Amino acid sequence: MRKLVIILVLNYLTIVSFGQMIFNTIPMGGPYYNFKLELKKKGFTFRSDKVKEAENIYSYTGKFIDKEVDLKVSVSPTAKIVWKVDVEFPESSSWDTIRNEFLDLGKKMTQKYGNTLDRHAFFSSPYYDGGGNELLAIYQNKCTYDYNWHIENGSISLKIISHKQGTALINIWYEDKDASATNTAEKDKIIMDGL
Repeated sequence: MRKLVIILVLNYLTIVSFGQMIFNTIPMGGPYYNFKLELKKKGFTFRSDKVKEAENIYSYTGKFIDKEVDLKVSVSPTAKIVWKVDVEFPESSSWDTIRNEFLDLGKKMTQKYGNTLDRHAFFSSPYYDGGGNELLAIYQNKCTYDYNWHIENGSISLKIISHKQGTALINIWYEDKDASATNTAEKDKIIMDGL
C-alpha cells in the first residue's frame, strides 16, 4: 500500500510539473476537489441526480463556448484525479444544424490544436448525406462524424452522437494522457488485489 501511495504521489507530481490537458482554462490531471471548485467559479452546477459514483463520474451543467451543456467529469478510483471531461451539447432534430455546428467547431478546433489526420465524415449503406434519414443513421451507428486530436498532453475528440432516435448532439471529450494512465493503473491494482 505504501508503494502505491508513493507511486501515485510521484505520478501526480509528474503531471503537475510537466503539463496537463486543459479544459476551459482549467488544468486536468489534478485532484477532483480543485477541478470542482474551478467549475463552480465558472458557473457550472453540480447534478447529484446524474452522478455515477460507482464509475467515478460526476455531472454538471453550465455554459461552455456560449452553449448550455452537460458535463461529465471522470476521476480515477483511488487518487480521485481528473482524467477525462466529456461535454454534451444540446440535442437537435435538425441534421443540417448539427452538421454545420460540427464543421464549424472542427474548423475552430483545428485552428487551435492543428490539423488532424484522424478525421472521419461518412455514412454507411444504405444511408447518405442528403437522403433525409441522417438522424436515423446516427442513431443506428451508420454515420461517423468524428475528428480526433492527439496532442502532447492527451487527446481531444469531437463527434456527432445520438442517445435517442430522431435527435443528435455534438460531443467533445478531453483526456489527459498521464492522468488516464494513472486511472488505468489504479483500476488494474483494484482488480489484482481482488484476485
